[in-house]
Amino acid sequence: MPANNTKKKEHSFFQKLFITFFVIIGLLCLICLFVCLVNPFVDPTLFVYTSCLSLLFWPVYIVNIIVFFSLLFLRAGRFVMIPLLALMLSVPCVMKSFGFSFFEKKNEGEFKIMSYNVGNYMDIKKEKTKEEVKDNLVRIINEQNPDVICLIESGYWNDKNAREFSQKIKCDYFYFNEELVGKILFSKYPLEDIQQTSLYNNENKVGIMKLVNAGEKGSFLIEMVHLVSFSITKEEISFVNDAKNYVDGSDVYGKSLLKKLMMGFKKRTADTDFILSHIKDDELPFVLCGDFNDTPISYTYHIIRSTGLHDAFIEKGKGIGETYCGNLPFLRIDYVWYNNKIDNQSFKIIKEKISDHYPIVMTFNLIGDVVK
Repeated sequence: MPANNTKKKEHSFFQKLFITFFVIIGLLCLICLFVCLVNPFVDPTLFVYTSCLSLLFWPVYIVNIIVFFSLLFLRAGRFVMIPLLALMLSVPCVMKSFGFSFFEKKNEGEFKIMSYNVGNYMDIKKEKTKEEVKDNLVRIINEQNPDVICLIESGYWNDKNAREFSQKIKCDYFYFNEELVGKILFSKYPLEDIQQTSLYNNENKVGIMKLVNAGEKGSFLIEMVHLVSFSITKEEISFVNDAKNYVDGSDVYGKSLLKKLMMGFKKRTADTDFILSHIKDDELPFVLCGDFNDTPISYTYHIIRSTGLHDAFIEKGKGIGETYCGNLPFLRIDYVWYNNKIDNQSFKIIKEKISDHYPIVMTFNLIGDVVK
């Protein structure tokens, strides 16, 4: 028999160097993505560090994909299993973070809700004045023509300026609480109190709850919230992005950033517990929306979803669903949640860069006996 001269081709020095580099990056990605997998089950009030790392899910996930294909290209053999295992561990996180509804229904439903953090009318591009930003806000609202508008970080409201604004957006009703600066609810239908909403509005420090009475079309509860933000400054973001800070040892911003992250996660957990304690399992359709300042890989998201509420983006959204358009990439921190008495027809993110958030819109119908 002829001798088998087939010989396995050895990697060159530079190939081995690149394989080593990508294996190290792959191992780091594997650790990070494993932390993201377990983070929703870790209470930040007990251990906060996994929550900090979970903010990096999408960047790490994308890097891991690059590592996977790079090792394939380099024919790295069994080392390809490292990023492959990380991708497999990431599946539950992707399912909570990525929308697969790429085909919208023509029927958009009887009701439309918009939630928008307007960032105190500060133009993210620094090109427009506050008055110009307000004019753009009015334009966006009128183009979308929602029945209920939840505005967050919208400045100080009194009866006069709230009525003037409501006329511009063609809404006859509004509600604000002077103790909740920057939060206001506008509606085309009457906003009423019932025992549940009165209790919430009297005790609450994070949002507003009202009954939207649409007459023969039915009634539903709307709760808008704004959970505490990290309050991260541009200098702190620059610290993270600038490697020389680690060399110079100027870690003032680094310590400040870590402290803000830790306090933010813990405070949002406490506020979420308060919000959920006021949600009753009754027959009224219910919508919870606003700026939650937490990603779908968070403990906050997990405990809200565990109540049986549905994430409107996951049901009807598409793509990564980025709602924050500031310096931190791929963050979905604005949500619309709803119960089983709501039939979600569509969900979309309006890609208008005015604030550091995008407005989000859900259209829906009410299910069953919806009369108050």
